[in-house]
Amino acid sequence: MGRVARRRSAKRRRMRPYTTIDGLLRAARRHALQSTAAPSLPLPFRTPQLRPARNAVRVVRHLSGLGAVAAKDLPAGTTLVCEKALAMVLDAQVDSITEDDTDTNPNKVHYIPSGGDNADSALLILRIASRINEEPSFVEELSMLFPRTDDDLSKLRPWSCAPHLRSLVDAALSTLDDSLAKRLPHIVRYNAVSCETGGELYSHATSSEALLSGIALFRDSSVFNHSNEPNVARWHCGDVVCFRTNRAVAAGEALTVSYVASPLLPDPAAARGALAHFDFVADGEEASPAVDAEAQAQLMMLSPSERLATIAQAEAAASLFADRLELTIQKAAALQASGDAGAAAEAWLTAVLAASEWLPPNDEQVAAIGVQCAKALAHADGLEAARAVLKAAYASHSISFGPGVRLFARRYEADLLLPPEAPEELLI
Repeated sequence: MGRVARRRSAKRRRMRPYTTIDGLLRAARRHALQSTAAPSLPLPFRTPQLRPARNAVRVVRHLSGLGAVAAKDLPAGTTLVCEKALAMVLDAQVDSITEDDTDTNPNKVHYIPSGGDNADSALLILRIASRINEEPSFVEELSMLFPRTDDDLSKLRPWSCAPHLRSLVDAALSTLDDSLAKRLPHIVRYNAVSCETGGELYSHATSSEALLSGIALFRDSSVFNHSNEPNVARWHCGDVVCFRTNRAVAAGEALTVSYVASPLLPDPAAARGALAHFDFVADGEEASPAVDAEAQAQLMMLSPSERLATIAQAEAAASLFADRLELTIQKAAALQASGDAGAAAEAWLTAVLAASEWLPPNDEQVAAIGVQCAKALAHADGLEAARAVLKAAYASHSISFGPGVRLFARRYEADLLLPPEAPEELLI
């Protein structure tokens, strides 16, 4: 075997545990259809653009803790971190908890959660405690996660959950080192993130991948601090997370992400804090978005004309950008359903322009809204404008998620088929 062949063979061996981005998406769908357990999916390192760039991130220590800065100039669409979760809990696992089982096995905990009881965090704590007992060296994976010291811990409010869950958590924590037992609930509270596989897609709610939604704890990406103007975007696929720059970043510039949904970023701190998983304290009254999933579901039960009348009333009272954007999207969908293609296209265009102006650069919402806008424009006889909008959506997707027309078409296939279905000439 020649030298070149040996090198290729060695590279194939190194890449054997990994897959391509297409392989990851297929594995996620297959797992969602076949299993109710938390997924363990392969990293997509066989797609070169999703391998983390070498020497791109430098961890620095601030007075307030650790942070990340760009170690060199980074173009938009640079992959910084792509990693698997240390532990994950699916929403469906929390929802399926029942009241009559007091088994402390973290995979068999059964209680009915109620709003605000931190059931997902409690279950994640139990999973991690169980993993540490089975594999003591696993504790090293948590060493760099906040809070790292007793001094950090002393400044935090107590973690809490429902009493019936607390007894299980306390029992699990009693098996750990005292210092770690005090830190672990806060490690989960301040570092666990919500995970949705394709959550920005309009077809998400009816997709099999919706079953992979939950919360998870990651190690390497915990160094990214929050900013209202983040320069790093993230996407999830099962228990895999990928962080990519959403714009060009200069050497020495802080690398930051958003800890809340991007439509909340233009709104006051109280609105962002109200939905933060780790429950930040913000000055002023909490102001949660009114057009939440429940309100959207109620709107969809109305006829198009009733929806438009209800939306008009809600628009007059909407004070948050997140609500105004969602109402514009709901209005566009209602106009489409009523058969007014021209007005629907205008509403979708308003939404995509607002998202492009107010959301972070190349945000996933921009691409998702752009696809729907392109469809509406095409049905309103604006084919050239539709192609321009679809091209812009593809460009945003290439930066925030990954490059390639095939990848874009695969991820948005179901969205393009949503009524009104994208005409063939739009996709040529």
